[in-house]
Amino acid sequence: ILCREHHPEYQAFIKSQSVETSDYDIGNTKVKPIDSVSKSSYKSSHGKMNSPQQYQGKGKHHLNSYKLGHKAGSSSLEAPSSNLNQSNHRFTNKSDESENDSKYASNQGMANRNSDDDENDDNDIFKSESFAQSLTKNLKERPAFRRNSGFVDVYVTGPFRNENTRYSHWSVVYGNLNEAWMMKASFMGGYVRTILNLCNFKPEDSLHTGSYYDFNIRSQEFGELSVWKRIKTKGKVRTINRLSFVFSIKTSEESTGLDRIQKIMKKVAWAMKSRENCPVGQDLFKHCEKVEQRIFEYFMKEYHGNEKSIIAKMTASVDAAFKNGINFRMHSHLNQFMVDYDIIRVLRDDMGYSSWSDLS
Repeated sequence: ILCREHHPEYQAFIKSQSVETSDYDIGNTKVKPIDSVSKSSYKSSHGKMNSPQQYQGKGKHHLNSYKLGHKAGSSSLEAPSSNLNQSNHRFTNKSDESENDSKYASNQGMANRNSDDDENDDNDIFKSESFAQSLTKNLKERPAFRRNSGFVDVYVTGPFRNENTRYSHWSVVYGNLNEAWMMKASFMGGYVRTILNLCNFKPEDSLHTGSYYDFNIRSQEFGELSVWKRIKTKGKVRTINRLSFVFSIKTSEESTGLDRIQKIMKKVAWAMKSRENCPVGQDLFKHCEKVEQRIFEYFMKEYHGNEKSIIAKMTASVDAAFKNGINFRMHSHLNQFMVDYDIIRVLRDDMGYSSWSDLS
């Protein structure tokens, strides 16, 4: 998830290793020995994570050390793509090569003829009326396109396995909530915890609600510059926020992690839908009045102090954002949205890491 190949500590590690190389012959071809860095034996040097205060508000810190190139949950190096399988290398003389070439051409011609026959047989499906009927039916049954309004993208990164605590962690980030932008971590943490507890979820499945957090997203996804995205609306420059949380369970139960995250998020989407009894807009309005003063003042000014209209607007906005459910985006990367300050915050505060060498 965090590619240590580009991390300064790893670069120092590579330079300290003196791997002697020499050319050797296979037939008439000179081949370089393949780098033999072991996947399982690599450990980065024990460099402690910098304090988030060193990054806060700076925005020019480069993210070269956080480029991501590994599959989620892997701390190993990627094997060289040009590995040569020497055990399968055959040595042949010219007469054998000529005979093999002749046999290959004959077999290839037969394979091509068989392939053409199969394609001709398959062409018959377009002549039948059932093709048009089946296509029409399948197009109607196709799920709504994921970019349609009413879906909330949820980006899941992990697992991160902390060997010291024996817990596995996933970072979960909400996508664009569109009109439901007023939903902040201060509200979602308590609201989701209430829903899960009353719906008889396991107590450990609601612990993640304490990690809900609002963060400013990157200027460019996976970019090198650690800069927040800023847009200008109505003459004012502002940043764009996302909701996030960290889900943690015992490593021994890791195989159930993704399934539990999906069930939690589906229940969250269900709880956001419009209803007669205790609509979400009602609770959201009360919360903003007490905690999110800027949001409260904005709506009071926009709707001339009409509380019923504000509650109706909030309810309709949240329902519109979640009405079609959740679109899960698995195996995402931390630096897709987060600048380096937030990456360190998540790893240190929510997952219990104190240095890069702890990551796995």
